Amino acid sequence: MKRLLWLAICLAAACSNPAPASAPSTFCQDGQAVCKGNAVATCKAGTSYDITPCGESKYCTGGACKAVMCEKGKLSCEDKKLLACPEDGSADPSVQQSCPVKCMAGVCVGNCKDGDTMCGWKSLLMCNNGSWSPQPCGPYQICDAKQKKCVDRACTPTEQKCTTASARQVCSVTGDKWLPASCAAGEGCFDGVCRTLVKGGEKPDPRIIPTTTGGDSSGGDAKVNLDAKGFIDIGKKEIILEQNDICKVTLSETATPPAGTEAISFDFSSATYNSVSKMLQITGNFNLNKLEIQIAPIEEFQTGVFTAQGGEAADAKVLFNDGTNDPSKTQWKFQHTDFTIDLTAFDDKDGRIQGTFSAEMVDAEDKTKKLFLLDGSFDIKRSN
Repeated sequence: MKRLLWLAICLAAACSNPAPASAPSTFCQDGQAVCKGNAVATCKAGTSYDITPCGESKYCTGGACKAVMCEKGKLSCEDKKLLACPEDGSADPSVQQSCPVKCMAGVCVGNCKDGDTMCGWKSLLMCNNGSWSPQPCGPYQICDAKQKKCVDRACTPTEQKCTTASARQVCSVTGDKWLPASCAAGEGCFDGVCRTLVKGGEKPDPRIIPTTTGGDSSGGDAKVNLDAKGFIDIGKKEIILEQNDICKVTLSETATPPAGTEAISFDFSSATYNSVSKMLQITGNFNLNKLEIQIAPIEEFQTGVFTAQGGEAADAKVLFNDGTNDPSKTQWKFQHTDFTIDLTAFDDKDGRIQGTFSAEMVDAEDKTKKLFLLDGSFDIKRSN
């Protein structure tokens, strides 16, 4: 991916900016991993952190990202009971209240008249013929209670970012807004988390100022103040950044999706190759939706088209789970009956795994229920 960035060069004398004399020389043990919000912070030489966000489908605990038990913060129903998932998704949903009349789409509802609307959990409820009917919002949308309609969310839930040298923002669990958070005295904001300033180390630079969006001085990304002393503006320079991983697919209950159906993009995706079993494995997570593509046996660097009927890779599988979390049942709720995978790039470690796919799936518990994965594509950095 290529982007045009403003590049500023800091003069050494002006940018030494040491931490106060009372600051510690180190604040963590090299290699130690801790949780900083919803991200793993791994200590580097005692003076800084490498940050790995856990994303929507995982939560941070004990210095590691772990799969959520339920969708973070989700409100749901069980008969007349209103259930809520913890905001970090670390436990099963718990009962919040008992609805007097009925619970639907994560909200207590009563009687209604035609034309009434209200918001449920990521869905719009509409009254038709005297009863409520939920219409789910898109995968990256929420229901706005004031506008009473589905709107694009403002940010990715639990995402973290710095806005100034000592302040940051965290995206709300619903993704409707950024929430402000300040660092404690003696701390600075780096990569969205607060950490201790160390003696002789780099300090957050006050020349990093937040941009504004729509007149809100608390929002927006940070930028460099090129007018500050110690910076030389050398103009625009093209810098090649590491390519983002992409794994997306359109889900449909029919072979032809309804108009307006949007593809979902998986927050966490990975591509690995096991040389012993000769299996290329591609995985993705979005909320509680999980996708896994297995191509085996396959030789390293081999590309081509693989189909269920052709048997080019006899042990190939396409597996999908829509969030069902019942240990007594099959782990992968949907399993392929047919698929086509076109693998166009199979590079060495740290290279790219690229291709497209489609599949017809069947519910492992209810064979009459189908799911179609359409127009799928992946472009992922190979980890091993």
